[in-house]
Amino acid sequence: MGSGSGAWEVQPGENSPLYISAQVVNPLKYTDCIISPSSAVVFPGQNIEFSVNCASPYVNVVVIDSLGVMWRVKSGKTSTEGRGSATLQIELAGRTDVLTAEVVQNPPGYMCEISPRSVEVSAKGSVTFTITCKALKRYL
Repeated sequence: MGSGSGAWEVQPGENSPLYISAQVVNPLKYTDCIISPSSAVVFPGQNIEFSVNCASPYVNVVVIDSLGVMWRVKSGKTSTEGRGSATLQIELAGRTDVLTAEVVQNPPGYMCEISPRSVEVSAKGSVTFTITCKALKRYL
């Protein structure tokens, strides 16, 4: 997340109000930046403060798993582990990022895989990882 501030002195004409509007022009790696207020009417001698708040980009992730497999999903910024099916948001390192997924622990008697293992994602997008398992053959 990020924020910024600055101060400018504007000299409107004598007793004349000045209409000011503001916008975020280059939000850098952030995906959601909001400036508040977005506009104001300022009279001579009056102060106005604008604030900018930015949120880190994220992607919506769904993990589909019926056996309670332990898994891990990593972005360029964070790593999240879980067990079983889940719906979550993962922070990204920028507007686009690569997510990697892996099975951390197989349930007893099963060999499991997660798919896809790697995928490029965009901020505010979504991706689904599916875990499939095969029972191991047991010999007596």
